[in-house]
Amino acid sequence: MTKPVRYILKTNQAEPAYLAALYEVGPQRLMVTNRREDACSYSAPIKAEFARRQLKKLFSIDSVVIPCSF
Repeated sequence: MTKPVRYILKTNQAEPAYLAALYEVGPQRLMVTNRREDACSYSAPIKAEFARRQLKKLFSIDSVVIPCSF
């Protein structure tokens, strides 16, 4: 049985970094990880795209949405 596809955000930096958490309520903050398997994943590409835009808007960090299956 094939695992469902999920979506993660990878930052556009020299060292690969993946979004692990994005907090918009209260103090705006984020956590990143260099381990792909620790990345926060989204069930729908539209949700991942929204997070990508928020990451750019709040923290000026460029990223891309990539599919994954853990």
